[in-house]
Amino acid sequence: MLRVPKDEAIFGIIDDNTIAIIQDVSNINEEDIIDRVKDNIRDILNKIQKYFENNNLRVGIGEVIEDICKIKRSYIGALKAIEMGHYIYPEKKIITFEELGPFGLFRIENIDSKGFENNFKSIYPLLKESNSDELLTTLKVFLESESNYNISAQKLFLHSNTIRYRISKIQEICKINLEDPIERLKAEIGLKFIEAFKKAKE
Repeated sequence: MLRVPKDEAIFGIIDDNTIAIIQDVSNINEEDIIDRVKDNIRDILNKIQKYFENNNLRVGIGEVIEDICKIKRSYIGALKAIEMGHYIYPEKKIITFEELGPFGLFRIENIDSKGFENNFKSIYPLLKESNSDELLTTLKVFLESESNYNISAQKLFLHSNTIRYRISKIQEICKINLEDPIERLKAEIGLKFIEAFKKAKE
């Protein structure tokens, strides 16, 4: 059984899948708050792991607040961290709202057929291609490799000319210029949500 001192945290069951924890951090140095909270949460997750193997638990940490009246905002931020963090940091079990950066402004419910097409026009046309997975993977690796053809080719075990051909085709299909930093950014953001969109279409 998990035991958390009453003077450190309050647990509240929201529904069958959600538990909220309010932790008093007034006695922790401001610079150490997030790290300490993460350590506590990590300890709890490790203990839960012993009872529930193969679980899919994820934890979101909202803003640190001084005014109890703002607790709802912190709670919403924690939910957003879980919701959005699933796509931005799929490997992380614990995500803070702060880590989302500008992704914290997104609304995941906008990822439906119409919403995705309108908001991510830079890569949406690739989904209609017969070799869409191949093109999307190439684009993802190319952007992760800072638009370097040789590095992308090494990562994908292909010739650099093949990468050049695919990137040229992607730019033609999507009508984007990947030398433009804004266009690259929009493409990178779209790729973060592509899997969510595919699931929504199923």
